[in-house]
Amino acid sequence: MGKKVFSKIARFYENPFNLPFYSQISETLCLFVKDFLNSSKKSEKTKRKVKVLEIGAGTGISTCILKKHFPDTEIVAVDNSLEMLKIFCQKELKDVYPVCADAEKFETKEKFDIILASFSLHWFFSENFLKKVLRLLSRDGIFAFSIPLNPASKSSANRLLTKVILKLRKQGFTLNSKSFSLSEILKIFENFSLKGVYKTENIYESFTSEELIYML
Repeated sequence: MGKKVFSKIARFYENPFNLPFYSQISETLCLFVKDFLNSSKKSEKTKRKVKVLEIGAGTGISTCILKKHFPDTEIVAVDNSLEMLKIFCQKELKDVYPVCADAEKFETKEKFDIILASFSLHWFFSENFLKKVLRLLSRDGIFAFSIPLNPASKSSANRLLTKVILKLRKQGFTLNSKSFSLSEILKIFENFSLKGVYKTENIYESFTSEELIYML
């Protein structure tokens, strides 16, 4: 989806109905990362300043939750919408550096301990993007994301996405959200001979959204 589209719906994510939904998705993902680190040999990473790259940071909903669970992290937060990042910057988070760039085109010489994408990957996930993730990860780094699974056409998550898509199409915008099944996601990772920990979960008790959370 283009910059103009995300800029158009920037405040959509922060309204009273949607904020709890997106917050719960981010909370679940961050807790999964935290539990994984604490239960593995990677747990020592929580004892020092961890470098995090957040892809599709949006208005900073997941960034705030990430900082709550990992207060000593240094975060580079990438989003392609300036309007999104204007809202993001109002939160004045410590050691967080917003960057306005497309996820697919973002480049840096830095390496990151954690690369995180909370409910954003369905807009740009591909094998080429995964190659970029692997280049940017530090040794033993973690890639963590949540993504709506197909089929879940009747879920509230998909209804939210559909509502946004229909509204914006009426305004002349073209959208390119991708839909994946669990087997398709796993196949992409298998193509790279990668193994991970994943779980599917219904997010937010009043919703029926099915999410995929995958760890490298």
